[in-house]
Amino acid sequence: MHGNQLDFHIQSGQVHVTALRQWENRGDCALELLCDLVANWPDLFEGLEASIFYGDKPPSDADAVREWIFCSTIQAGASARWLPFPCPYALRWPQIGVPDAEELLETMLTDERQWESPNVFWIGTDQHPSRRALADLAKAHPGVLDVTLMEWRRAGPNALVSKSRQVSLPDHRLFKYLVDCPGRGYSARLKWLLASGRPVFVVDRDVIEPWHDEMEPWVHFVPVAADLSDLLDHHARLEAEPDLEAVIAANAREFAARRLRVDAQLVHTAERLRAVIAGVPSSVE
Repeated sequence: MHGNQLDFHIQSGQVHVTALRQWENRGDCALELLCDLVANWPDLFEGLEASIFYGDKPPSDADAVREWIFCSTIQAGASARWLPFPCPYALRWPQIGVPDAEELLETMLTDERQWESPNVFWIGTDQHPSRRALADLAKAHPGVLDVTLMEWRRAGPNALVSKSRQVSLPDHRLFKYLVDCPGRGYSARLKWLLASGRPVFVVDRDVIEPWHDEMEPWVHFVPVAADLSDLLDHHARLEAEPDLEAVIAANAREFAARRLRVDAQLVHTAERLRAVIAGVPSSVE
């Protein structure tokens, strides 16, 4: 069994869990999301026997053995193999100080504070080579990039605090530009950065959330090569084209408001399940 996996079947409108494994609170949140789906679309889910995967990366073929598979991550550029499922952290991520992620998203969608720093900002742990490369680039260009590689310290059973600098997700808006790097697989924070009203430089990645490919580079985000070789040039372009900067930020925020709220993601999951049952191929994923 996969490290982040929920197996279940639906009978008489009830969710019966046959197995659950999780990191942090992912499985608990996935179960809540599943219960919402069953409550809102009972006929669609009745009799379904399936697995939900919510790890940093999609499952292997050896793990994904059931006929019906839901997954919160996909391989970038690959055709959809499984049904989309929201990232569990879209509900909450208390370990990093997000007790209510739906409230966080709304806060970021409505925050109109002006930026205080003109720099491109990123902070996070050392989980991917692009993060280390970004920190090195910042050392060479401190007037452009503000980057911190930090470490977590456990402050309780479900609480982590930074050993050094800590910047809340809402306070990311205090920077003119933001960067999102891959993590061990996908990056869970991107959904909130898109809602910030700031242009987001998105470093190329292998693993994404199911909604990611609905966005367009230079429309919803600023694309960055995996080796960061074009980041400075793309920053210079935005500095020279403030209208483009504003449009990208506005488009990203509109996308987040329309597509990344939990209710919208659940509707998408239900619609895809209905389409697959009807034999209609996906046109997006």
